Formats: sequence, structure tokens, C-alpha cells
Amino acid sequence: MPAIQSMLPDAPVDFVPDWEMDSPMVDPAAPRLILSADELDELRVRSASSHARFFRAMVDDLNGRLPVDPPDTLWDLEEPAYSDILEICFSLVVNCGIAYQVTGDGRWSGLAERWMARWIEVGAPGDEQVRASYLVAFHVMALAYGVDLFGRVLPEPLVQRAVEVLRSETGRMVRYMDSGEAGWSRRYHYHDCWVPVFGAGVGCLALLPYAPEAGAWLSTVEGEVDCIVSIQGGDGAWNEGVAPLNYALGPMLFYLEGRKRVFGERAFDIPWLKALSRWRAYHLLPDGSYVYLDDSTPSGRYHGETGGVVAFQLYKLASEFNDGLAQWQAERESARSFPKDYHDCGWSFLWCDPGVRAEPPNGLPAAAAFPSLGQFFSRTGFDKSASVLSFECTVPGGALAQARRETGLPLQTITQNKHAHYEDRASFTFFANGHYFFRPSGYFRFDAAMKNTLTFDGVGQSVEPDSGGEMEGVYCGGNNVYSAARCQAAGAYPDVPGLTSFERTVLHARDCHAAFVLDRVRFSDREPRRVEAHFHVGHEVETRIGPDGSLLLRTPSGQACRFYQASSQAATFERVPQPVDPYWRDYLSGYDIPPEDLEAMDQVDLRFRFAMAGETSVDVLWAILPHGGDCDVGQQADDSMISFWYGVPGGTPQLVLAPPAEEVVRPARGPVLPQRPERIFVLGGPPGGRIRLALEHLDGDRWGAVLGEGQDYEVTAAGTACL
Repeated sequence: MPAIQSMLPDAPVDFVPDWEMDSPMVDPAAPRLILSADELDELRVRSASSHARFFRAMVDDLNGRLPVDPPDTLWDLEEPAYSDILEICFSLVVNCGIAYQVTGDGRWSGLAERWMARWIEVGAPGDEQVRASYLVAFHVMALAYGVDLFGRVLPEPLVQRAVEVLRSETGRMVRYMDSGEAGWSRRYHYHDCWVPVFGAGVGCLALLPYAPEAGAWLSTVEGEVDCIVSIQGGDGAWNEGVAPLNYALGPMLFYLEGRKRVFGERAFDIPWLKALSRWRAYHLLPDGSYVYLDDSTPSGRYHGETGGVVAFQLYKLASEFNDGLAQWQAERESARSFPKDYHDCGWSFLWCDPGVRAEPPNGLPAAAAFPSLGQFFSRTGFDKSASVLSFECTVPGGALAQARRETGLPLQTITQNKHAHYEDRASFTFFANGHYFFRPSGYFRFDAAMKNTLTFDGVGQSVEPDSGGEMEGVYCGGNNVYSAARCQAAGAYPDVPGLTSFERTVLHARDCHAAFVLDRVRFSDREPRRVEAHFHVGHEVETRIGPDGSLLLRTPSGQACRFYQASSQAATFERVPQPVDPYWRDYLSGYDIPPEDLEAMDQVDLRFRFAMAGETSVDVLWAILPHGGDCDVGQQADDSMISFWYGVPGGTPQLVLAPPAEEVVRPARGPVLPQRPERIFVLGGPPGGRIRLALEHLDGDRWGAVLGEGQDYEVTAAGTACL
């Protein structure tokens, strides 16, 4: 291991303990980054009353660690031991510090001293590890909080060595962050960037009493934090999904808390943070799991150690913003048992404010759009019978990142975090009848250029910065009837020659828990092509063709739905297994990942293939009816319109129409219905325009729809209407 002095930043300074510094900012008698001496009396009362469950859980875990020695080595450990030990020691030091400050029990200062001494003995990592491994940030934060919480308790030589190692690591992290040399630097939408940026910030805050250069380093960190915050929308949306947010948000909150305490700033006054609990709530599914978009998981837990806990973060948001929705989610998460909860209990002890009244999400609107990342959610409620639809389409990095790109932000490094599985434009998911039938690909599963969307001649989407995709219109609905959204995703396929338009519209018929998807594809030439539609279901879902032409999907526990295709063009169908990649299954098996998370990502691609021979367009309407019983259905598809009607036997039918993309110049007759329809949904109408439709009584109980005659109806920005 190289000598510590050789790895210090340029122009090192002599060690100066805080009690020898002449600075009005520093109180050498007490810690300052997460708690202060004037709070200890209240914390002692809490530990035996309102917050006893957090404090007991923290102390019980520390008791179990008293006889355990830290490992003899660190920087040459293999995964997952490497990340596990780093994160465990970080939480151990924090929890020991809280326990010692509250109780004065020397067992906790002794336990922290033993682990810190071992970590200081192994020294700082080499330059390459600092550049390559964002996890060094946990070493930085452990030493930072160790110095802050135990600086007056531990032997002075140990504190001095801790500061030396902390200076070495923090200074080099800041240097490589600033230069862009670190593999994690400037990836502003990625948790692997947030952890070291905010972790280095915590290191700088801890070093302020000891190292004069810490202030300049902190200014560099502030610049990176500004870049991160500048591309987070005020709608609260996050690029990677619910689970990785746990990993990213914790260090951010640690850093902001330190700034609030050290400088007296309103550090949490960030619009994105204020809206975060609302965005997160829309991901909650009726079975207790989560919509797992992008890099996420059904459990809402990320792999590893600290990525698996979230309650303390929500408690902090609740406390800072008097956010009852965040408090409700925090209480819910705190009640869930998870093997890694020892990372949570100390912070929850500090940050839970029982004075914030929990507010369940039941009062949220049924549908919501999050335009910063082109996301749309529609749900029938938050009870166990609810159906939930998600839909997303945006340019790489989101609209704010693209705007910042024009001012010089290195957007290419933003999209590197997309791995190979975030090709998510025009992708939808749907939960109904107690099951996540059409699900996202999730974390490290397979090449998801085929992620509930279309491919052309086997070519999927691109995440190059100049590739496109846009949510063009949404309708959240002012009643319980329906919500809808429309996107244009042709720009996501720059490698598909001749593709001029791929418009997808989704409609959630909330009162009957049905979903409809309209795809319209246009080419500029008549070259032969293969257009494939991909729909992902769990590998456990049985599929069979029903007598009405539907695809019946049924789970082992009996939940079912019917899936219909209406188009004037014929399609072939096949089931294509999409299992978890063996490499990632083996890799992730070393972590304490809930088994259901891996199971959910073992999927099957329901693939529909349209062979184009001279045509320039494909139009298809997909219908998802969440029940497995008998259903009266009918459809009609030609150049004049696509129509689909459905109803339970003897019930009143519902009609779904997709008019032609071109203006209707002559009346077109739709299907003959056995009764007057209760409701008519229109998809693919002129956005913000009007559509003319008449209902015509034929004979007996039979009715027909005529497009281009009758009354004018307004069309929403999503190109939809309900008549």
C-alpha cells in the first residue's frame, strides 16, 4: 500500500485539529453534520418514547456487531463483498455515532474506533480505484462522519490519520470529478454519479475545520450539484425508476443536511425534491409492489446494501416539506421487513417527525403526467382492485437535459447510464385484475430494444443524444371515465431508413379497467419490411388463442385478461422467451435481492409480426380486457377506420374507433352493434380538433356508427374523445 503522504492532493497542508483552529464557524466540542449538542436532550427522550423502535433496532444491530472484526483487507475485495463492506462500515460508524452521542456508552465509540482503525490501516485507494469506483464515496462518508461524531473522543493520532486519508480520497475524487476523468463523473442522471458527488461533498464539509483547501473543493462539488439539480424537473420525475432512487437520494440528503447545519442554508429548497413523493406514489401497485420502469425492481428495493432502504429518506422529505404523502410512504416502507434495515434505523431515528400527519395517496388525481421525463400514469385508485397504466416517451436525458446540452452540458455522458435496456420510448405497462400482465423489462434482464414497443427489421431504438421521442399530448380526464396519452417515437429509430412516423396512443378506460393502444407507422417508401410489436409478460403466464381470436393470458393463480388485435393487415404470432441474462442472474445472486425481483424479470415476448410488401403504413389497434370469461366482441378494419366493440354477454357494448390519419372526406360506416353502445372511445383523432360521428338506429336493437356525419365532438390533445 503506498504511503498516505504520497497520495495526498497537490500542495498538502499540515494537519490542524479543529480545537486548534481560530474559526467562529467551528464548535470543537460537538458534532455538527447530522446532530448537535443542543439536540441531545430531545434525542434521549425520543430514544425511550416516540422513536424507541428505531433506536432499539439500531442498538440491537450494533450489539450483534460487537464481536465481529472488520476485514483485514478492503480495496482488493471482489463484489459483492467490496460494496457490502464499504456500505456496512459507513452505516456502522453513523449508527455508533448516534448511539454514543445519545447514551455516552463507550461500547459504541469503541466499536467505531475498531472499524475506523482498520480502515485507516489499509489506507486510501490508488488513483485508478478512485477514478473507477464510485463506492469509494462510502469510505469517504464513513471517515467524514467518524471524524465529525468522534473527533473529540478517539485518540488524537487516529483522528489525524483519519483526516489524512479523508483528505487524500476527497481531494482526488473532486479532482477527477472536475476533470471528467472519473468513470462516474458527469453522468448526471445516474446513481453511480450521485453517490460520489454528494459523498465527496460530505467529505468536504467534514474537512472544513481541518484542511484550508476543503472550501475550494466544496465549490467544485457545488458546481456538479448545480448540474445535477438543473436537469431534475419540478414534477419530481427521476430517470432510473423507484428502486435506484433509494441509492442516489440518500447521499444527496446527507449532503444537504450538512450544508443546512454548517452554513444555515435552505439547502432542501429544491422543487424536484418537493414533488418527489407524488411521483413515487404513482408507481405503487395494488399488490404492494411497484411499477419498475428503467433500472428499477418490483420490490422498490435496489440491490446491495444501502440501496435497499428508503423509509428514512421519505421521513426527511416529510419533515422538510410537511409532506403528508411522504410521511405515509415512509410509514409504509418502515413497516416492511428487509434484511438491510440497519442502514435505515439510525437516520429514521434522527429524521422521523411524528408531527407530520400521514396522508394516503387516495386523494391524488387518477392520472398524472410528468413532462420532464415524458412519463404518464393512469390508475383507477389505490385499492387492491385498481388497474394501473404507465406510458413514457422522451428524448434521451429528458427535455431539461437536452436544453442544458445546448448550453454545453455533456449529454453523452448522461445517456451512458442507459446501459442497453432503457430504450423506453412509446413503451407502456399495464396492471389489472390483480396482476402485472404487461410489464417492463426491469433491471439487467435482456436487450430491451423490444421493450413493449415496436422494432423494424429487427432494429430497435437508439439512446444517442440526437435520437428523438416526444410525448405530444395527454388527457388526464376530469372524471372516472378515461385517461389517455399520445407520443411520437419515430426519432428513436435513426437506424431505420424511411421511417417517418411512429405514433402511439394509449387509452385507459378506467371505469371498466380496460386499456387500448393504437399504433400508426408510416414510411416514405415501399421497401419490403418486417414490423414487429413486442409485449412482455411473465414467463409463468399461460397464453392460448381463444375462439374469438383473442390471446387469453392466465396466471397460475387464476388472474386472466384477453388481448385483441384489430388491423386490416395480417400478423403472425409467436412466444419468444426472454429470460434473465445468465451473467446477470449469477452476478445478482450474490446480493440479497428479493427473489420475486429476479423472477419478475424472467419474461416472454409476445411478438406480432407484420410483413410489409409494398405498403407504406401499418395501423393496428390493441385491446386489453382484464377478465378471462366470455366476452362478446367484434371488429372491423379497413382504410376508412379501425373499430372494436366489446361487452359481457347480454350487457351493453362499448365501441372503440380509430379514424384514418388523413381527414375524413366522405362518411364511413362502422360495425353493426347488437345494441346502442353505452360509450364510444375515439383514438387517433386530430389532436385539439373535432370529429364528426353519428349513431344510426338500423332495425330492432341494432345500431351502427357513421364517421363523418352527425354531431361534432371535441378531440383532446391526446387525439382522443369519449362520446
